[in-house]
Amino acid sequence: MKHEEENKRISNKKLIVYSTIILAVTLFFHLLKLPFLGNLGLFIYVSFILHNLWGFKVLLRFQKKIIPGILDKYEHFLRWILVRKRAYALLYGLIILLFLSFILFGASKPKIVFFPDNQPNTIITYIKMPVGTEVTVTDSVAGLVEQRIFSILGQHNPLVESVITNVAMNASEDYFDMGVNSHLAKVSVNFVEIKKRHGFNTNTYMDEFRKAVEDIPGAEIYVTKERNGPPTGKPVNIEISGDNLEELQETSLRLQDYIHDKGIRGIESLKSTFDKNKPELIVNVDRTRANREGITSGQIGGELRTAILGTEVSKFRDGEDQYPIQLRFSEYQRENIDRLMNLKITYRDMNTGLLRQVPLSSVASVTYQNSYSGIDRINLKRVITLSGNTSEGFSSSEVIIALER
Repeated sequence: MKHEEENKRISNKKLIVYSTIILAVTLFFHLLKLPFLGNLGLFIYVSFILHNLWGFKVLLRFQKKIIPGILDKYEHFLRWILVRKRAYALLYGLIILLFLSFILFGASKPKIVFFPDNQPNTIITYIKMPVGTEVTVTDSVAGLVEQRIFSILGQHNPLVESVITNVAMNASEDYFDMGVNSHLAKVSVNFVEIKKRHGFNTNTYMDEFRKAVEDIPGAEIYVTKERNGPPTGKPVNIEISGDNLEELQETSLRLQDYIHDKGIRGIESLKSTFDKNKPELIVNVDRTRANREGITSGQIGGELRTAILGTEVSKFRDGEDQYPIQLRFSEYQRENIDRLMNLKITYRDMNTGLLRQVPLSSVASVTYQNSYSGIDRINLKRVITLSGNTSEGFSSSEVIIALER
């Protein structure tokens, strides 16, 4: 049984009526200043006319001659190839071709880009000072970086929408780190939409920014652009694992120097995630002297905690609301180590029953040292990661291949 629409088009009368209705609706949308619907209606109108005058013939020819012809050729080929030894030759040939494609793919290692390299809408300059740096110092370095960036952009640059500087707050490169870090800062340059740039490629600014800020001492600075796709780590990641932390640190430094000496292109600012320069102030308790005075280490720690961080001693009630009352030293006392060491520890002498006061400096001393800011572990093994971004014009796969060689 054949369907009527397979053998003939609609009549001329119906064609005129339907096309007139479509054209009227299209004009109505244009009068309402709805260009999208109006253009869509115009497209439907032209397609409807062409299909009924000429297109249906092409479709019928394709359905009745071309497709059956292809199927016949395919059937004849299968009948010829799936006979006796030719079937085994086809099977073994496909297996050999599969493994040969694996070998060729592994040997060539083509350039793979999971997310295409785009023109940045935002260029971000991250600034990292030593852990413990005061906010005012970090802010001064961020101001210097901002000045150098403006010297490149110029005043009233039509391509720039805004320049935003974050110090301490929301300055980390980690999307999920929303804390306050006094040693971090970033300068974000936001550009206008691509259609308003008149063909200018904003990638050129990235190299200029890197050259402008590379000679600032005491700060780790690197320039990158906004990331497309899901949050991921840096393109280049080298993990070094082991049990001995000192050996790990030495190995990471030697590897970092080796990569630098090899001159591998495409790596920008390869940095270690291991930071051993976190400043610490250690209060060493002379336990012998403290025991002689009748003071415990817990009492000394509690007094220091109260002096620096404060202790809740009561609550203030105002109607249904209540507010904690914190007792601690004034800023003048707690921010000076000498004044803090003169802290009088008040306690009751258990031998005499009298209250006594002993200065903290008589039972404790202060030393300054640097310590580790953190130790990462993967599968219970200590890990130091060397990570970095790729330079403009290079993909992460190219850099990784060069490192593996």
